[in-house]
Amino acid sequence: MDPDSSRIFIIGSVIVVCLLVSAFVTAYEAAFAGLSRVRLQKRTDEGDKRSAYLLKLMNQPHKTLLALMISDWLADIQFVVLFTYLIFQFTHHWLSVVGLTLLATPVLLLVGEILPRTIAHRYREHFVYAWLPLLQILMLLLSPLVSFMSWAARPLLDASGARFGQMMPDFTEEEILQMVNLGGNTGMLDKEESELVHSAFNFNNTPASAVLTPRVDMLCIEDSMTIDEALELMAGDEGYSRLPVYHDNIDQIIGIVHTKDLLRARLRENSGEMAVGKCVRKAHHIHEFQPINTVLKLMQSKGMPMFIVTDEYGGTVGLVTIEDLIEEIVGEIRDEYDEEEQPQLVEIDAHTILVDARLSVEDVNDALDLELPNSQSVAGLVFNTLGEAPVVGQSVKIDNVLFTAEVMDGIRIIKVRIQKLTEQETPEPVSKA
Repeated sequence: MDPDSSRIFIIGSVIVVCLLVSAFVTAYEAAFAGLSRVRLQKRTDEGDKRSAYLLKLMNQPHKTLLALMISDWLADIQFVVLFTYLIFQFTHHWLSVVGLTLLATPVLLLVGEILPRTIAHRYREHFVYAWLPLLQILMLLLSPLVSFMSWAARPLLDASGARFGQMMPDFTEEEILQMVNLGGNTGMLDKEESELVHSAFNFNNTPASAVLTPRVDMLCIEDSMTIDEALELMAGDEGYSRLPVYHDNIDQIIGIVHTKDLLRARLRENSGEMAVGKCVRKAHHIHEFQPINTVLKLMQSKGMPMFIVTDEYGGTVGLVTIEDLIEEIVGEIRDEYDEEEQPQLVEIDAHTILVDARLSVEDVNDALDLELPNSQSVAGLVFNTLGEAPVVGQSVKIDNVLFTAEVMDGIRIIKVRIQKLTEQETPEPVSKA
């Protein structure tokens, strides 16, 4: 091999090494930033020295991230400089040099950035632990430069009101939920406290359809009803302060009526014979899949604590109130007008429960450790599987679970018995007589 060939081979090898270093540093930076403090603390408590070292680095993340960023920067600079020099060994035409150098940019982006981050995100813990010795060597070699960069950057950070500790978030959502689960398992948090935190985090992802009062349970007033009739209805056992008003059918909600508006109208007209339709306020509609955190903001901005929920065809699905949204976080809120409700889920034995048909399939999955599709209520699952309304005693088998209609109100399912079948229990579903 002649001297020129040897030099080109060495330069090419160094370019490949620079590309690999850039890929490694990028991957380690992404993997390190995605580590869970909770898992590290747990392993540290179990005596794992590597986890203890990583936890120490996470408490001072700026040193680690600066070392990795400096390494990445040096590797990228070396790659570009050496690649350009290598091109000059074959051509001196400036257009060729610029073109080939620009061609190297997507290679550096793909191999040095995109692929490493993708791989590190998937195998972050394994990657960080496997290459920890190399990180320790890197931290040792770059320690003087990291200290200098930290000192040089501090005035700029102080002027902007930032600090090095803000380079990484204190805790991610996943870490907080892990701590809550750990606290629940160890007894540091009771069940209600744990559920409260989980509900708060799930609030943004919950659709309106999961918390609404369904159409069949809605109490509405027809617009032709008189004020006296409406007041008598609203002052009944439930004690409603406002109700939806419809014209002809419940799919045509024309507004919301408040008891105060009815009382004012009665005093003004000195009669209770006026139609309720003349006293309504505008009803606000939302889609059934709208997130409830957005619904809460709309309620606050519009000053309306009740929204009508509609489907994609404009039909009425149900209604949602601000009380429904608050209860999604803190649990059931009862007042002096609320009747004592029956529990939605009653455990009969280890494999059988009796549930309110409005209960979500997700709650059934949690109760019996199942994996049923949880996009609907128990009643919806039974209806969709049968293709028709069941009769009392009729059952349907879904996977290894037997659903039996226990209580019906016409074609509406009220109560369902759910039995998780074992290998020895394989009863045939009961059909209509």
